[in-house]
Amino acid sequence: MDEILALYQELHDSLGTNEICAEFCSEMLGIIQSEVDAIPSGARIGIRCADPCAKYLLEAIDFSRTKVVGVFDLQRTGSFCGYPILPAETLSDAACDYVIFATYLFRDDILQELSAFKGKVIDPYVLLENHGIKLRGPFNFYQLGLPLVLNYFYLNYWEAQDAKQKEVMLQNLLQAAIEYKDFSLIEKLYRECGESSGEYPVLVEVWRKTQILLKTIQDKIKARKQKDILAFWTDAVNYFDLEDMPGLRSKTDEGTFFANAYTTAPWTHSVLKTIFQKSFPIDGFAQTEEMIRRENSPLIQYLESKDYEILWLSSPTWAMDPKYGTSEIKDYMSNTLIWWYGVQSLLKSSRPCFYIFHFIAEGHEPMFSPDLVKFQYYRPVELKKSDQLMEQRRASLAYLDHCLMLYNQVFEGKLQIFFSDHGIYYANLAQWSKERLHVYCLVLGNSVPKQNVQEYFSYINFEELIRWLIEPETYRLTDILRDEVYSQGVDYYSETLVDRAIALYKKGYPRNGIAFRCVRDKKQLYVINALGEEQYFRINEDGTETRTPLEDDSLRAELQSKCGTYFIDVRKYEKFKHSRKLYESVLRDHPELGKPLWLTDET
Repeated sequence: MDEILALYQELHDSLGTNEICAEFCSEMLGIIQSEVDAIPSGARIGIRCADPCAKYLLEAIDFSRTKVVGVFDLQRTGSFCGYPILPAETLSDAACDYVIFATYLFRDDILQELSAFKGKVIDPYVLLENHGIKLRGPFNFYQLGLPLVLNYFYLNYWEAQDAKQKEVMLQNLLQAAIEYKDFSLIEKLYRECGESSGEYPVLVEVWRKTQILLKTIQDKIKARKQKDILAFWTDAVNYFDLEDMPGLRSKTDEGTFFANAYTTAPWTHSVLKTIFQKSFPIDGFAQTEEMIRRENSPLIQYLESKDYEILWLSSPTWAMDPKYGTSEIKDYMSNTLIWWYGVQSLLKSSRPCFYIFHFIAEGHEPMFSPDLVKFQYYRPVELKKSDQLMEQRRASLAYLDHCLMLYNQVFEGKLQIFFSDHGIYYANLAQWSKERLHVYCLVLGNSVPKQNVQEYFSYINFEELIRWLIEPETYRLTDILRDEVYSQGVDYYSETLVDRAIALYKKGYPRNGIAFRCVRDKKQLYVINALGEEQYFRINEDGTETRTPLEDDSLRAELQSKCGTYFIDVRKYEKFKHSRKLYESVLRDHPELGKPLWLTDET
């Protein structure tokens, strides 16, 4: 690995030895800190909105010289970052000298609300813009390692007006891209600017050195005799999103492609548990509450029996034993840096490696990518389909696709799995819909047969897929394929999600948040939720679904027997204390539904 790091340092230092991304993040926080330091000692400060922006502000800025009265919010109660949460309407009576509002999504509304405030309002976004830093999203997303930092330099380059300024901004962008190990973006710039005959010699030289670095990495990986498995998990990307990922789609003819891969649940956490613990979110609820570790994971047990080194390259706070994680990765980190950490670990290891690279920022809401020119911040729990959102999504997925193709090239010949966990969330889209549950799974590698598999592949059999890849002489692919698939979803338990779900119910949206179970085969789909509501669909030859009354009681009994009718009694678990409101709300409006299926006569 020393040779790789030396080549990287040579590439980096060819543009200067300073760390431009770290300096930008430090400068941004320094401007806000200076404004806070200018506040008279002992002044009373109110923070408006208990949201992630405020959390980042309170953690990154030193308020010790002032007195933070509390965090004022419209909905939340309790405490926030060690400060009391106070009703927003009491701000005018709190005798605050200053108010700082950090939220981005409702900026205009809050500015209007604060127009009558008699003290001084500190708006970090205006403050930063006055110092020449224009942010396009919440400033908590402008942390080192997150995509919007690199996007800041990309937009400065994109918006540069004259030739001299353009060249300066290009050099800054190249340095930032190198620091982010975003060699895919460098390749994109190189091609857009005329390749070797382009007008920017600095770009040609950076591209040339990048190729040397990547070729060296590729050669060292090829030299590994171990049967490594590199799995690329793209979060919140479904089967249909492959239309916006042409590189990955073109690879489906080069390996084993599961055209009917289905996830067991519509949420990432549950899918992670399925893959490592072979559990469904309802039937295996007790097990899913435990941290994933060797003792409760058949997949880990099998891999370690084969001497595999296991690495989950994602946020270390996830429900995974820290021994299988890496502390450098944080939430919403750019996929390029996650990949780089994985490469370093791989080249240092003498054992066969099973690594999962979990990429969330580029495919998951709010879908920030370094090369987005037009984008808007979307809160994941409120998404509704729109032309602008889809345009942003297509641009983000195209960027992600380009990155994946680079990784595929560097790891050429190695066993590679490209897969997704579930589809994007839309408020008006049922959790059990194909858009949520039909995912993609593609396996590539020198030893992998070329085949388009039409039978169903469920992630409950992910362990068996790995066994087939490691020991194809012992395990057969046909043994993990099925004629039908099952999926489940537990009740919402976050108070915020519960309250929003109730509001959406009243607007006629699907009853997302109420636990469901479903079974699907090539001819039909049956869904039942914890209120006993059932939906039945005939699946047409073209794959479309037609909702049909289910009048055959024997068929109903058969389908219920397959998918099950057991649901978690939300009264028995503190985790679901807010979930009860979902049932109370629905049954107030629809008393004809009767009692939930988890409420028996005895209870």
